[in-house]
Amino acid sequence: LKFHKDLNMWIPVFLVISNFLLFSNSESACKQPNTGTVLFRNIDIHRRDCWSREELALLYTRRAMADLVPRQIPHNVPLILEYMQICLTTLKETVTSKVVYDYMFAALADTFGGYLQTYGLPLLHEAYYEGYVSYDTAVGFHRLQDDFKGFLMTNGEGWTKPMEVRKHINRILPLKLPTTPSSKPCALLFSEATKSATDDQSDTNQTIPLIPLPILDDSKQPNSIAVPFKNRALFNLKSRNSYDILIKYYIEASRCIAKSQTSGTEQSEFDHMFADWLRSRIGPHLRDDTWYVGFSNVLRIEETIHQRGGMVAAGSSGEREQESLFSELESEAQLTQATYIAIVVILTVSVLFICFLYWAFIKHCLMCCGKLDVESADNTGGEPSENSSLLSGTEDFSNPPSTKGRNKRKNCRHAKNKSDSTNPEFSQSAGTVSEESRLGLSCGLGKGFTSRCHKHR
Repeated sequence: LKFHKDLNMWIPVFLVISNFLLFSNSESACKQPNTGTVLFRNIDIHRRDCWSREELALLYTRRAMADLVPRQIPHNVPLILEYMQICLTTLKETVTSKVVYDYMFAALADTFGGYLQTYGLPLLHEAYYEGYVSYDTAVGFHRLQDDFKGFLMTNGEGWTKPMEVRKHINRILPLKLPTTPSSKPCALLFSEATKSATDDQSDTNQTIPLIPLPILDDSKQPNSIAVPFKNRALFNLKSRNSYDILIKYYIEASRCIAKSQTSGTEQSEFDHMFADWLRSRIGPHLRDDTWYVGFSNVLRIEETIHQRGGMVAAGSSGEREQESLFSELESEAQLTQATYIAIVVILTVSVLFICFLYWAFIKHCLMCCGKLDVESADNTGGEPSENSSLLSGTEDFSNPPSTKGRNKRKNCRHAKNKSDSTNPEFSQSAGTVSEESRLGLSCGLGKGFTSRCHKHR
């Protein structure tokens, strides 16, 4: 029962400590990002003239708007756009004054514009090339950023430079290639018919298509891409017409090769050449600040070619993998909350266990000390000391003095006799004092006590 009372007393302390550790760790890991500003400059700190009320109001508003910036990098990039649109709608519906709205919108545009340039757009481009962001969502991001820059009349020079995305945000999924054969698989592509290696040893007219690779107009800053389609070959990389153009090219090329291949190595050879072209020509531009619409799902093409080196997953398994991945992305917020709860539980249990060990140790020490006190009391009761007998006014004569005590008393007498012989006056006074001391001790007298032995005198 006592243990349960102590435990109930310490539980609130454990919870406070665990929550403090948890939130202090989360605050250190989720610091406010520095996105820069285009409203103020560094030289404004050293201005000679005083700041006006409008400038001070804008400064404090910008500082308050900084708390609206997400402090963690979200995995679901489209949620950033939805969050910013909600903030803008709330500001428009809440503030009625035109002057106040302009100041607050300027501060909010500076905050969100800096965040988009530093974090939002680089993450958007990576997710777009991975196949997790649609064309319309990407357009919404860029339109919002253009609105911010237009209102602030800036090119974003005061904002922080874009971050470098060094790894993939999501798990790359392979493409689901069509399994139904086409009646005219090579009708959409320009191809050069070449004889296979087996045709040199036979009289057949079997040929395989030689499909040319796409071409960029510029290796450093590409704007257009030429794809060997018969109906249209030139596409603008920043236009909607080039969306998924590389996927269409790869699917049509694979159909054409699958229809006419003889040895079974034609597809692997084409995959090898196309993968090298993607890595050398397209790969370096995936880290550019420019958004290339024509490079959509390019990372999925690379993953498909990589898995084709072994075996490409079937369509049904690919659908199941895609569904499980999107369900995982949708439940990431729940997983994060569950992680925090698990950390709190683990910390609480750990502190409880440590405090229980500490309580058990203290209790064991107290029990040992109590046992020692009992044993010492028993020992002193059997053999009382000389001091206790003197203070109590009684003297135990049943136990004879030890040899050590007898020798000590002999030495004391010898020293006394010697001192008496050297100093007669001192010996006389000492004899008187010793006589009084013996009388006082025999009667149980002490300093500050009245005499109780008058009748014995």
